[in-house]
Amino acid sequence: MVFSLEGRRIGRYQIRERLGQGGMGAVFSARAEDQDHDVAIKLLFGPFTSDPEFLARMRREAQVIASLEHPRIVRLLEYREEPEVGPCLVMERALGEDLRRLLDREAPLAIPLALNLGAQVAEALAHAHQRGVIHRDIKPENLVVDDAGRVVVTDFGIARAAGGSRVTRTGFMPGTPDYMAPEQLGPGQIGPATDLYALGMVVFEMLTGRTPFRSEHVGEVIHRQIFQTPVPPSMLRPEISREIDLVVLSCLAKTPEQRPPSAQALAAELTRLAQVPIPPMAAPSPQPPGQTGRPPSAEPPPPPPAPSGRPSPAPEPTARPEPPPARRPPPPPPRSQGLALPPAAPPARRPPPAASGPDGPPAVRLTIAA
Repeated sequence: MVFSLEGRRIGRYQIRERLGQGGMGAVFSARAEDQDHDVAIKLLFGPFTSDPEFLARMRREAQVIASLEHPRIVRLLEYREEPEVGPCLVMERALGEDLRRLLDREAPLAIPLALNLGAQVAEALAHAHQRGVIHRDIKPENLVVDDAGRVVVTDFGIARAAGGSRVTRTGFMPGTPDYMAPEQLGPGQIGPATDLYALGMVVFEMLTGRTPFRSEHVGEVIHRQIFQTPVPPSMLRPEISREIDLVVLSCLAKTPEQRPPSAQALAAELTRLAQVPIPPMAAPSPQPPGQTGRPPSAEPPPPPPAPSGRPSPAPEPTARPEPPPARRPPPPPPRSQGLALPPAAPPARRPPPAASGPDGPPAVRLTIAA
């Protein structure tokens, strides 16, 4: 399904342009009549959007998502159900591009940058997990990166709402198999560790330029997610350290209990590793000129003796040694060096949304048009 809504109105919002489209919806920039800045509107589509159970769950999720107030999480401003376009989410518009576009252009990323982006996502997940919210669909398309290397997470709650609908239970799978944990693809309890598995997949891809279980066949990806052990990232990029291997592989453990204990612990470890200098690749030692496998100290064999009665031939002049080969120039910097790491200090907090009551959590506007 392809939406073309430029110029149309949704409630008080004028649609300006389409920003992107994925498997569960399309995102547009829009502006309200009484505002001087753009918002992002995500229109949800798919077989579950006409399911009353999904709509009821989405309304509940909207209230929970609105309580997430963190610099690394896009804030939900309003949830609407429109008769012509169905359910839609009105959100802050995050400036930048999604990580998928960045990877398509520059993967693999510089190692410190990849680890730093992963740490920022882990901080956002820690905030959500502390409030009982599991994302369930962490992937590059749901991560927006700006020019300063700051990342924000989008699309909280959508996969959870779709995951409990009748349509999902009859065969529709919300989420992307390349980033889904084994417990999402079979029997198992979904929890915070599910998001850490997906984030481990994203970090693996940022470091190596690919996911470990990629395949043209979805069934093969699912089988590998459940049964196959991923290779260490250093097998695909030798300058990755053993420490980084261990952290990434711990995220990709098949059982949740073997993954990092929390998103906060993972954020701290990724932040630490991002500050560790990457040792240069060791160049192979040049062989001395003329060496053909003999040890350097071995003398060349003596010439054969001359036939009897003939003078021995004069020894040939010793050849002047050739100069050693020039050292190879250092490898070029990773293609993503132009994207700066964000400053250590977090950005200023945004003004909190209005509260629903003196003791209630921040509320999101629910609009169900007739």
